[in-house]
Amino acid sequence: MEPRLIDVYTAACQRENVAPNERIAATLRALSPGAPLIELAASDSALGRPGAAALGAVLTEDRSLTVLKVESCELFDAGFQHICEGLARHPSVFRVDAGYNGVRNLKPAARLVNISASLLCLDLSGNALAPSLLGWSPLVPLADALASELCRLQLLQLGNCDVGARGMDALADGLEKNTSVLNLVLDENRLGPRAAPALARILRANRTLTALDLRHNDLGDAGVQALAPAVQANSSLGCLVLWNNKFGPVGAGALAAATAANTGLEVLDMGANLLGYGGAEDFKKALGANQRLHTLGLASCQLGPEGIIAVAEALEGNPRLRRIDLRRNEVGLAGLMALAAAMRTNDRLHDLALDRPDVTTA
Repeated sequence: MEPRLIDVYTAACQRENVAPNERIAATLRALSPGAPLIELAASDSALGRPGAAALGAVLTEDRSLTVLKVESCELFDAGFQHICEGLARHPSVFRVDAGYNGVRNLKPAARLVNISASLLCLDLSGNALAPSLLGWSPLVPLADALASELCRLQLLQLGNCDVGARGMDALADGLEKNTSVLNLVLDENRLGPRAAPALARILRANRTLTALDLRHNDLGDAGVQALAPAVQANSSLGCLVLWNNKFGPVGAGALAAATAANTGLEVLDMGANLLGYGGAEDFKKALGANQRLHTLGLASCQLGPEGIIAVAEALEGNPRLRRIDLRRNEVGLAGLMALAAAMRTNDRLHDLALDRPDVTTA
């Protein structure tokens, strides 16, 4: 008869001379004999290395867990290693959330990615992954794992990790060869124009990635211009999020030209960038040529009434757009009337997101 997981956990805590975590213990204690453990959440608990070692003993024994949540558990490198070792041969865990743990050594994660037969989603957001003073990126081991044919990972989240340009170079080395990752999240990494060539490398070589989230970075006009040709050439990327990347009409023009010729992009979010009327006018032309885009985010883009009119003209008779976000833009009475006219001729658009318009603005 297999031991109860609560007994395994209690014994491991005694060996590590650490008090059992109340949340973990309560979850394990609530399991009926023989009942499967489906999800284990210990986020925001100060587990440290001893607590992680005790949890690792449970993970080694368990055979049914699917989701493990250990964000903000003060794991650091030693504790994270215990978690990864406990999961290495686990037959069913498919999601691990281990963000904000002060982790810098990704060798255990790399080994887990290559050994696990079930891991599909890995969240490492908020860990300290900035390059060393000598320029070496902690992401190199993970990138090597991503390049391996053993990698099954489909979702990789590296938001707020201080990835930077050097980290992007390392990731690009792995993702150029990767054939499993579908969704890559790189928000809040201060990625500027110097990171754009690495991002472009990924989009040129990788034909598996379907969603790329770059919100809250610093690409600017120069970075978006460098990225645009790779976006144009990529037919597998379906969703690109560029919210708040500090670009304006110049970057929007480059992206509009890429979108016009792109054959795969379905969702594009450029919100919180200063596109203005010029950017709206460029996308008016692009939407006339693009055959796939169905969702467009233009919230907080300072379009102004003239820009709204340009968008409205693009909507007239457009058979593909289903959703467009125009919130937090000055619409004005002229823009509102143009949108109303466009909606009379467009029976496919089902979600037009607007704030309550200021009809006193002409």
